Amino acid sequence: TNTTTALATTGLQLHSILNYKNNILSQSLNANCNVFGVKKVCAQLSLRYDSDNNDDELSVNNDQSAFKLVGAYQVHPNFYIGGLIDQSDQKMPSNYHDTRNDPSLGLFASYSGQYDGRDYAVKLSAAYNNENYNITRDVLTNTEAGTGSSSIASEGVQLEITSALSKYQGIHLTGVAKLNYKNSNRKGYVESNAVDFPITYGAVEHNAVTSELNLYGEMQLDTQWLAGGYIGIEHDLSNKISSYSATGSYINSVSLTPQVLKTTRYQAGAFSIYALQTNQHIKLSLSYRDAPFLSEGLTSTAIQFVTAF
Repeated sequence: TNTTTALATTGLQLHSILNYKNNILSQSLNANCNVFGVKKVCAQLSLRYDSDNNDDELSVNNDQSAFKLVGAYQVHPNFYIGGLIDQSDQKMPSNYHDTRNDPSLGLFASYSGQYDGRDYAVKLSAAYNNENYNITRDVLTNTEAGTGSSSIASEGVQLEITSALSKYQGIHLTGVAKLNYKNSNRKGYVESNAVDFPITYGAVEHNAVTSELNLYGEMQLDTQWLAGGYIGIEHDLSNKISSYSATGSYINSVSLTPQVLKTTRYQAGAFSIYALQTNQHIKLSLSYRDAPFLSEGLTSTAIQFVTAF
């Protein structure tokens, strides 16, 4: 029984890591750089801090910092392509220790135009991340501190359509619709022979196809300051995660069902942009988004510098 309890804790902590992975994919898929100069190049540097609203042993515990580099090239006045590197450093749940923390990589392409007198943009993006972990089982009465190594690979693609809407009392409104696919896969592994009764763990895979709607509002405060915000809803068209399974001596087979899967999630944010000069600005932002598992939510604060060449 104690072994099963220890396995349950490790499994729930994995769900918190999957929340973190989902957030990293969203940050990468939503990356953009669309201010261009005479050389048709856009460059962006951002620093971000993500915090988890749960502060217990199951969660990532309020400590995820990252920096992101984004670049884009304007191939045509209506079309540009770009890429990104997002390097994060997070405090892990107690049973997980990252041994290789590779940056997330992403690519995107965007086409803009006008339809029926309204500006629109269509953007396609993709992102990938892989990290290695040492995973330790809790030590309870009559149990061992079994340790093994595994990796979690995450990937996603997203189609995003943006359209200018009506202006309301000086506020420029924009509608954004997104459709994305995200996958995270923790490989199966076997605990080391340092314990008398090592446990074998099956792979855990999470697949989700998600639709998302956002409404943005922006207002020009003066010649240099712009303020804005958004609200949004995200709904899973499909969401599948395999059970957390393990086998070993004296425990037969354990299969644990994922906890608290939230299929409809809400998000909101606010931002302010200060223009330093033509085609160069600083952006401050604060955002919140619900996470899929464990009733968690993630708050992100960021500062971003964008310049054109």
